[in-house]
Amino acid sequence: MDGPQSDATWTDLNLNRHTAGASTPEGTRTGETWSDSSQLTSLTVGGTTYAGQYGATDQSEHIKLGPTTFHNGPLDLSAQTTGGVDMGFNRDPGGTPNSMTTGGKAYFYLTDVIGSVIGLADETGAKVNSYAYSPCGVTRNTTTEQVPQPYRFADGHQDPTDLYHYGARNYDPNIGRFNSPDPSGQEKTLTCTPKATPSTASTRQGCSASPMFWM
Repeated sequence: MDGPQSDATWTDLNLNRHTAGASTPEGTRTGETWSDSSQLTSLTVGGTTYAGQYGATDQSEHIKLGPTTFHNGPLDLSAQTTGGVDMGFNRDPGGTPNSMTTGGKAYFYLTDVIGSVIGLADETGAKVNSYAYSPCGVTRNTTTEQVPQPYRFADGHQDPTDLYHYGARNYDPNIGRFNSPDPSGQEKTLTCTPKATPSTASTRQGCSASPMFWM
């Protein structure tokens, strides 16, 4: 398994959309609600409720999650604002982030072959952040971060709920699974089993199904 597991009950709506989950004690999600378009509209983690808003009929274009407002451009997310603090993202022609700006300074992403951010360098070339991950994307304790920023494993945007945002779905790295089905219908394995725990739900265990690339 990729990270610590809880034996708390997982619950789901029809179509296998999570309404609660506990992949880690501190990351326990409750009160997950969904729109008729299968958009995650609210969830509670660590006593904080995050309401979600979207700019289309799926989850691909975030507009807001909790206190953070997202500003989308033609190549995906171009900036975000939290508590009056702006963070901008510059991308290469393929849409992969190559640098960011915050606090009036520019920083540059260092990535591996699958697009995971493994470092962040300042304008002088000095490394200010270093990242390491398990095979499914759990951030290892060797990670150090002086300048907070949201991009992590496989070019995924990780929010304060510990979920990664990938296209039309959110992904939990601690169980190696998305929290809703593939909207294109190409995924053959169910996302989750109603009222099953991570220790008994084989469809949620590990990375055997390579969920990162089912987008």
